[in-house]
Amino acid sequence: MTLPNFLIIGAAKSGTSSLYKYLSAHPEIFVPDFKEPSFFSWEDNRPCHRGPGDKGTDGGVVCDRSAYEAMFDPVSAEKAFGEASVNYIYYPWSAENIHRTIPGVRLIVVLRNPVERAYSSFMQLVLDGRETTDDFSRGLALEEERLRDNWQPLWAYKDAGLYHQQLEHYYRLFPRAQIRVYLYEDLSKDPGSMLRDIYRFLGVDDSFEGDTATRYNVSGVTRSRFLTQMIRRRSVLKAVYQRVVPLGTRRNLTTRLKEWNVIKVAMPEDARQQLVAAFRDDIVKLEELIGRDLSHWRT
Repeated sequence: MTLPNFLIIGAAKSGTSSLYKYLSAHPEIFVPDFKEPSFFSWEDNRPCHRGPGDKGTDGGVVCDRSAYEAMFDPVSAEKAFGEASVNYIYYPWSAENIHRTIPGVRLIVVLRNPVERAYSSFMQLVLDGRETTDDFSRGLALEEERLRDNWQPLWAYKDAGLYHQQLEHYYRLFPRAQIRVYLYEDLSKDPGSMLRDIYRFLGVDDSFEGDTATRYNVSGVTRSRFLTQMIRRRSVLKAVYQRVVPLGTRRNLTTRLKEWNVIKVAMPEDARQQLVAAFRDDIVKLEELIGRDLSHWRT
């Protein structure tokens, strides 16, 4: 039986997809091929979210203990082995389930300015064709109703950004020495330094230098809907391409095509100011909790 000795618990739209890819390249670190098994959020309980497209992503959740353990069967000589499920930070019972099952686990958190994170989440859902409005302010207004109707946390534009409220569950259950909190800015500005610190935290060789040039799972609007459909839909041509081109090459090409196909769109200023006010008190508490100056998030 093998269970992870580290977890990336969040937050969504904070660079965790990129971090996961970077960690997977380290020879002393093992991560499964896919993110978001979300086992500790839905242990023995299949989720049933009701938002557009939620059913499809719910299908990737691993609820069975033996299936979850099997994800780590390939572990051999690796010193660190873990997974990333960003809803672990959102659901309070996830912290309790993790502590009950693997109390000595090391926890990695990446936090993004909650205002920017909210808009990125909205743009991701627009990009995926799941958001029912292209007006961010309207999406904010619909949030409470959607969450009452059991839509996924990705739709929780405001609620998912209350990091102090979420992290206090972990600090109550786990020693501080087992928790590392980073900022999205750390990953964007100096990924090498952040990774070296994570390597030391995980007890692996911190001299390893991997490729951190590519950003994964970026949000925005598409340049070409045709290209988006070509990437997502099954076709005879795509099936031939998958048989002929090696998996690693396909993944790199797909990532670069997706990155090129996304255009950043500025957030409406009125929505920004609404969110800055909504998050201010939680950010002040978060600063004290994690010992970081977050004053740039409060303006």
